[in-house]
Amino acid sequence: MGKQYVKKYEINTVDFDENHRLRAITIINFLQDISTRHYWHALTESGVDDADGFWVIVEWDVNVHYYPERAQFVTVTTEPVYFRKFIAYRRYTIVDEMGRSVATAMSKWAYMSLAIRKQANIPAEIYDVFGVSKDAEKPPKLQKAVQPEVDPIVCHHQVGYNDIDVNGHVNNGAYFHWLMNAIPESMKAARQPSVIQIHYRQEVFKGADVVLSLYASPEQQLSVETNSKADATAQKNDSALLADICEGDRVAVQCVLGW
Repeated sequence: MGKQYVKKYEINTVDFDENHRLRAITIINFLQDISTRHYWHALTESGVDDADGFWVIVEWDVNVHYYPERAQFVTVTTEPVYFRKFIAYRRYTIVDEMGRSVATAMSKWAYMSLAIRKQANIPAEIYDVFGVSKDAEKPPKLQKAVQPEVDPIVCHHQVGYNDIDVNGHVNNGAYFHWLMNAIPESMKAARQPSVIQIHYRQEVFKGADVVLSLYASPEQQLSVETNSKADATAQKNDSALLADICEGDRVAVQCVLGW
C-alpha cells in the first residue's frame, strides 16, 4: 500500500438539505479535495518537480454507511494503492468525531502530460514519493450496471459560470450536482444514496447543452458491485438509478446511485 494522508474537514450547516440531511455532494467534494491536497503535499515535501503532469478522474466508487445529522468535523484518510502505466487507484475512509465510519471509497485516475494533453506513463519518482510498489495488486474492475428497461426521465442543462473549474472544463462535482437536482423527489424524500458510482468519459466545456437521461426502476434492482474489499458484501438496495449525461450523441458521464 502507499503512504497515507489524513485531513480533518468541517461539515457546516450549509451542507445539509431541507430535510436536515447531509448532502451527498459534500462527501464527493471532500474526497476530491483530499486527493489533490495529498498529491501536491507529497511533491512539495519530497522536492519532486512534476510540472508537466496532471491527473484526471476516471471513476468514483463510493459507499456511504451513514450520513451525519449535525455539523461536526470528520477525518478523511486516503492512500494510493496502485500505479501502472498511466492508471492509478486511491482508497479513502471517512470517520466522524466518534470514530464511526461515514464512508469508504475507491477512485481511478489517469495521468496526463500537460505538454501534449494525452495520457503518459507515471514517472518512476512518483512511485517512490507515494510508496506504491510496482507489483501492487490491481483493484477489481468496477462492473457496468445494467440499464433498466424503462422510459428515461429527461432533463436539460446549459453549462454556465458556476459549473467550470480552474482547468476550464466542467468540475467533476458539478455533474453530480446536476443529477441530484434532476432526481424525482420521491426517490430523495426518505434518504440519500448509499452507493455512488461515477464514470467520467469526456470533458464538457462552458456553454454546452447537456441532456440528463435518468433510468429509475425501484422494482428492478440494478446490479451494483463495488471495488472496495471492505464493502464486498452485495448491497441490496430498495431502488437504484442509472443516469447518462450526454453532450450531443456522446455520453460524457455515467452515474449509478443505489438507495
